[in-house]
Amino acid sequence: MIATRTVLGLGVSQLVCWGITYYLIGVLGPLIVADLRWSSALVYGGFSVALLVMAASGAGSTGMAAPGR
Repeated sequence: MIATRTVLGLGVSQLVCWGITYYLIGVLGPLIVADLRWSSALVYGGFSVALLVMAASGAGSTGMAAPGR
């Protein structure tokens, strides 16, 4: 069995890293637009599409965590 402290530590670190990654586009978005000469809609829309793909791919994997499998 995995120790509770390990699980909590991993959970908190994942939460913090996800939050940093989520807000990173807000900071780097204007720099990406300026450097690559892409439109803002393309940069932020691409990030939105990435979030939708992650949500869709995670929805089908819930059965993998079921006990006894």
